[in-house]
Amino acid sequence: MSQSGSSFTKIVPWSLVVLLSVFSVVGWVGWRHARKKLGECAARPSATDEILPAEDTDGDPGDGHRRSLEVRRPAMDPPADAPTTPDACLSRPDVQKEIRKQAAALAGDLSTQSVEDYKKDEQGKRLQRRQQFMENFEVASANAVNAYAREAELDEATTVKLHQRIEDGIKKQREVFAKVQSGELTEREARDQGHQLREEGRTAMVEMLGEQGSDRFFKVLGEEMRKEFMNQESGRRE
Repeated sequence: MSQSGSSFTKIVPWSLVVLLSVFSVVGWVGWRHARKKLGECAARPSATDEILPAEDTDGDPGDGHRRSLEVRRPAMDPPADAPTTPDACLSRPDVQKEIRKQAAALAGDLSTQSVEDYKKDEQGKRLQRRQQFMENFEVASANAVNAYAREAELDEATTVKLHQRIEDGIKKQREVFAKVQSGELTEREARDQGHQLREEGRTAMVEMLGEQGSDRFFKVLGEEMRKEFMNQESGRRE
């Protein structure tokens, strides 16, 4: 059984793997509920003693007293169809129905909760990666402006203006990211807005540097981004 379960988890998507772990918990809860039902079955008495008053006149005829004697007799036997073993209790339709009902309810609750927890965890990881990317991009952009300014021999005023353009674009990207974190935007909406901001940024670069200058700047920016990610990976290994 464990071998087939292992093969199964290799081919199903993550959501079904989550459900498998859920049903393992359900099995435990279902058995716990079954034990409760078994206790109810076991609580039925098989025999009882009943105390009845009886009269005795074998004493002195002049006694005139009637004594009560305790006479014990077995009570009525339980019905022949009453369950007396755990297997018999578990075979009862009402017990099986109740176990299935409880198991299904718990499975639904746990599977839904597990999926929601997984989604939240994955969203948190994506937002964390996005945050790290923005930090890397900000550093790389500043380095790219300086590198391009030296290469193109830009004057100080143009260099400052180029820095300001980049900073404005990063600020808008961070505003979009903040809206995703607060729930004002979905991730899909944020991607659409991010794409629009990148197109606006490229247009602004062309207006400032010309077509060839813009292409060269973004090439330098790509090189600086690679350097930044390599530095980040080196820091992680250390």
